[in-house]
Amino acid sequence: TWKYKVMASAKDTIVQTHSRIKMSLIVLLIFGTIGFFILDVVLFNNLAIKNVFLISTSGSLRSKVVAIAYLFRSKMVEAHHNDHEKMHHIAVQIREIADDIRLEHAHDYQQAYGATLDYFQTPHSPTQAVYGSEWVEEELSYWAAVNLFARWASAASTISMSDLNDPDFTLERMPETKKYIASMYQNVWRHVLPQIEDVVLRYRREVGQFSGTASLVSDVNLSFNGIVICAIAFYVLRAIAIIVDSMQSKYVTTLCALSMPPQTKSKISKFYDKIERS
Repeated sequence: TWKYKVMASAKDTIVQTHSRIKMSLIVLLIFGTIGFFILDVVLFNNLAIKNVFLISTSGSLRSKVVAIAYLFRSKMVEAHHNDHEKMHHIAVQIREIADDIRLEHAHDYQQAYGATLDYFQTPHSPTQAVYGSEWVEEELSYWAAVNLFARWASAASTISMSDLNDPDFTLERMPETKKYIASMYQNVWRHVLPQIEDVVLRYRREVGQFSGTASLVSDVNLSFNGIVICAIAFYVLRAIAIIVDSMQSKYVTTLCALSMPPQTKSKISKFYDKIERS
């Protein structure tokens, strides 16, 4: 039969174009899904939210370090007024805050990665502490410096009223609890708080970097989608040009006549010949 031969090439073009469009749409869907996964799961949930949370916890850590410094001042004032009950209450507060500092600092350390993790593990500024009868300077990492401050605060919270009221700050005669307080105040403003501020700034910079990365992923995704859509339009327009050219009536009629059986072609020829003669 001849019906399968009429416009066979046009049909093949349509089938090929349809297949190309489907493949392009599948690629578009896959690439869009990958871009969404990178933006939502990797950058937003795993990195951006975590860093915003770490900024919050680091800010809380900073306020608790300052709170301990002011609580020791209040404890000294209460010792001056001989108020044992308030001194005990402040000591409990100091130990609770010191425990919170250790827990939050450990959590931040576990969540840190990359350059921030290196900052936790690397010494940045010398720490001065009283050992025996002299000041000793140590190079401690940020991780060790904050933990040491919390340990000093917790141990110094048990200082007695008589030791706090004693005006003698000679290193050789100071009790251990008083040495802890001296070491704590020597470092809290010079070394501990500046390092916490540096960590917060690092987290903020990383959030800014994530914003730039997210914009880059969005731009790449948008550009790729535009290229795929242009490719689909190209396939459609090229197929239309081929099909329309193949659908010209004279060309189709000629192919139809040539594809007919000899007897049918003879009858059609006689019919048109008769019309022309009449």
